[in-house]
Amino acid sequence: MSIVFIQLRKTREDNQILKREEIKKSLEINAFKEINKAVTNFSDILSTISTKYLMLPTDLRLHMQSPNIFKFDKMKMESEISDHRATIYKGVAEYVLSIEANEISVTRFDHLRKYIQFKVDDVADSIMSFQNYVASINASELGTSKNSEFNKWREKIVDELQAIMGYLFDYRIELMNYFLGDIFVSKVPRRKPKDPKCKILTEVATKEEIEKEAEMREKKALEYRQ
Repeated sequence: MSIVFIQLRKTREDNQILKREEIKKSLEINAFKEINKAVTNFSDILSTISTKYLMLPTDLRLHMQSPNIFKFDKMKMESEISDHRATIYKGVAEYVLSIEANEISVTRFDHLRKYIQFKVDDVADSIMSFQNYVASINASELGTSKNSEFNKWREKIVDELQAIMGYLFDYRIELMNYFLGDIFVSKVPRRKPKDPKCKILTEVATKEEIEKEAEMREKKALEYRQ
């Protein structure tokens, strides 16, 4: 009788473990779906803004060639640049909120999320600097030698935006392989940039370096507020 009871208890415990694992996996899959949607939305936002900066030289050139046909409103441009920062911060906030809502499932990837946020802050600073530069000159000066400064800032912003888009892709891959790799008994290959100077997220965002970076940025923020 005792043997039967022990066996029944063992079976019940095994079933409970299986049920718990099923629930855990279901929650992980739902977490991945939600975060993946936020990653896609944020990446689309960055892609749209990046395209606007890529098109700036064309808009400017057309204006310089035919100013009466192709208007160039510098004040409107300054306003749009300011909107870009607000749009980026709104996008990253929704991305972070989706992670925080599923934090228990993705804690192991928190350093990757922090690195992406650092890069978002950096591109927001670049956009602000570009806005200040545009505000400091006349529209006519953009067609002179100062145009090189204009392009320098524009290219910097495009590079930073596209780097973040690559990191978001990397983040998605890491989550996908962790949550779904065992189910499909396979993994999606990590990104391999064509430019050897470009690194993927897991190469640039080590836990140790992120901790140091976080401390440094927090220190700078405190100094700025004082």
